[in-house]
Amino acid sequence: MQKTALITGITGGIGSALLQKFTENGYFVIGQFYRNYEKTEKWENTNFCGKAQFFQCDFSDINNTFSFAEKINGTYPEIDCLINNAGISYNGVFQDSDNALLNRITAVNLLSPMVLTREIMKGMISRKKGVILNISSIWGTYGGSCEVAYSATKGGLESFTKALSRELGPSGIRVNSLSCGFIDTPMNSRFEKSDVENFCSSLSLGRTGTPEEIADAAYFLCSEQSSYITGQIIGIDGGF
Repeated sequence: MQKTALITGITGGIGSALLQKFTENGYFVIGQFYRNYEKTEKWENTNFCGKAQFFQCDFSDINNTFSFAEKINGTYPEIDCLINNAGISYNGVFQDSDNALLNRITAVNLLSPMVLTREIMKGMISRKKGVILNISSIWGTYGGSCEVAYSATKGGLESFTKALSRELGPSGIRVNSLSCGFIDTPMNSRFEKSDVENFCSSLSLGRTGTPEEIADAAYFLCSEQSSYITGQIIGIDGGF
C-alpha cells in the first residue's frame, strides 16, 4: 500500500530534495508552499504528476495553519509521516529586531509546526502508527550570534521533539529532529563566499552539506530501518 508524506516548505532547497527522495521511493507527497505557485504548478504537470499534490498556506498566521491542517485531514486522513521543514531566518543583531519580526519567525518556525503536528497526529494516534520529523538547525542546539530569534525558535522545536516523543511513544509514533548545519540552499546564498569558507574551515569535513544529504537522513528516519529511534536530535552538520 502506498504511503503518504506531508512535507512543509516544499519549494525550498531541502524541501525540493525531500520531495524528490520520497516520491522516487514510492510515497505520495502532500506539499505545503507559501507563494511559489509557478514552481508547484509546473511540478504537478510534469515531474511529479500523480505523485504529489501541493497546497498553499502562509504559516505566519497560525489560524491559517489550523485551517490548512483541517483541509489536509479531510482530504488525506491517513498521513504516514509529517516533516516540518518550513522555516524562515533573520540575520542581524537582536536589538534591531521588532515585534512584527519576532511574531513572524516564531509563528513560522515553531507555533505553526506545533499546530500542524497537533492536528495531523490525531489520525496517527487512532491508527497507532506514524512518524513526525522536525527539521531544525545547529543554532537551535548551540545558539548562533546574529540569529538569536531563529536560534530560539529552533531550540523550541527541538524541545518540542523530545517532549512529544515521550507523549506519543505509547501510541507507536516516533518523533525525531534533524539539526542541520550549513546546507547549500537558496536561503543560505546570501552569505559571502569567504564567510562560508571560514565557517567550513572549522568543520571536521570542511565543506557545506547538500539538500540531498538531508533528504537521505530524513528518509531513513521515516523508514522502518529506524524503528527504534525516537526523541533524538540528530546532527547533520559535517562535524560542527
